[in-house]
Amino acid sequence: MLPPYNEHLMRDLGAATLSYVLVLAVAAVTMERRLVRTALVANLVFTVSHFVFHATHLGGLPRADAIVQPLVLAVGIVIPAALLVLSVRLRS
Repeated sequence: MLPPYNEHLMRDLGAATLSYVLVLAVAAVTMERRLVRTALVANLVFTVSHFVFHATHLGGLPRADAIVQPLVLAVGIVIPAALLVLSVRLRS
């Protein structure tokens, strides 16, 4: 029986997000190919599922928000996907 706001859940999510950001930051600094690709795929796992949730829960939003929100969230998919494709195509 958890209340609508669950401090424990929010702290756990915050800690998981910080861990995820750490992996992205280390990948960006080291530019080690396997780590970069793993970080990009991990990012896509989150951003795609986040996008799908929001894209399927637009009811009740003002029309402008229902249009802009999926577009902004899609940018979070397009950028890492493009970087992943580039990492596969580039050699060095």
